Amino acid sequence: NGGALTYQWTQLQGSPGIAVGGEAGNSVQFNAPLLTTGQDGLLEFQLKVTDSSGLFDLATCMTLINDVTAPVITVPANITAEATSASGAIVDYDASAQDAVDDAAPHLLACVPPSGSAFPLAAPPTQQKTTAVACTATDTAGNTATAGFNVTVRDTTPPLITVPGSV
Repeated sequence: NGGALTYQWTQLQGSPGIAVGGEAGNSVQFNAPLLTTGQDGLLEFQLKVTDSSGLFDLATCMTLINDVTAPVITVPANITAEATSASGAIVDYDASAQDAVDDAAPHLLACVPPSGSAFPLAAPPTQQKTTAVACTATDTAGNTATAGFNVTVRDTTPPLITVPGSV
């Protein structure tokens, strides 16, 4: 009718909660926050438009906030292990990943070589070899993180000599 219109935005459902109550006009703007655990990012908003005589209409819209945060990988500090045989040493280590949205279990956490692998020893005269370990974690949104550390196997144990008794 050419009269003044008022606009009222409300978030109906979804997480995280977005403050839109103070918006004026037929569009709404907000900075999408980073998602955290338990938030799906699927938000439903309602717009109520009222004319000067009190008549109103409602409309809803959906928006999706994408998870763009990669998991955080925790790896040990560089490891130095003593050789247990001429071929090297079996080395166990702990690596883990945490994702802000997927909680404690991002998908596809993998380290190469894996924990419990045989890490080689270099041939003489160096008697020390460093192997890089690369870890990767991917969350359900496809965000990937990488981290790494080194495992050094060395031989510092002197040989044990056994001699016969005096003759």
